[in-house]
Amino acid sequence: MSFRDVPSGLFGGRMKREEFRSLMNLSSIESVIESISRLPFGLRAMQALDQYRKTNDVSFIFSTMDNFYLEDVMSSLKYFNGDEGSVRRYFKEQIDLKNATLLLKSIKLHVDHDLIRTHLINGGSVKPENIEEILHQENMESSLKKASELVIQQGNAYPATIVDFELQAKKAIYGRSIDAISYSALSLTSIFAFILMSEMEREVMRAIVLGKALKLPRERILSIAGIEMRGG
Repeated sequence: MSFRDVPSGLFGGRMKREEFRSLMNLSSIESVIESISRLPFGLRAMQALDQYRKTNDVSFIFSTMDNFYLEDVMSSLKYFNGDEGSVRRYFKEQIDLKNATLLLKSIKLHVDHDLIRTHLINGGSVKPENIEEILHQENMESSLKKASELVIQQGNAYPATIVDFELQAKKAIYGRSIDAISYSALSLTSIFAFILMSEMEREVMRAIVLGKALKLPRERILSIAGIEMRGG
């Protein structure tokens, strides 16, 4: 919620706006997690509290909740009409992206590799032993290149930073998924194609707004947003 009590995010899930207001009045991260422990994702977040207490790093809690969400989605995506394969592939690639980004950040922050491995999500399209190759490169540049080969799977220009990798990977996954889903028969996939196109537009707008707020050069904003520069 913003300072004017206007929603800063999306509502419509299991928690109501009043519950978020109550959470904002709590004094600690632990009390927030305990308050949502009645919900499945909150109960899962409780499992990361010990790591948070030891490291004071809230990212372990976020990672645990992301893992729950993606695992729940994959277990719920059953084959009803036989044409949901493209949607399943989209979420498998999202798992690949989450895992690759987690490994890259662990390298950047010098986090113990054994600790990070426990937070990798199962069910991606890239095998665990292959995604872990990111950890075994000689430097960050090589790790980014390996992550790009595994997740982005296209292009000759490799990202220079983790942020660039995430943005390029999202664009590549959206592009592949929208192409595949758009040619599927009308069903779940037609709805999902619209959602993905809207998500891709939101990512572009978000990149432009953040770039403007940070006063980045126009060329850099266009690059981050994935917009090709044209003459004039």
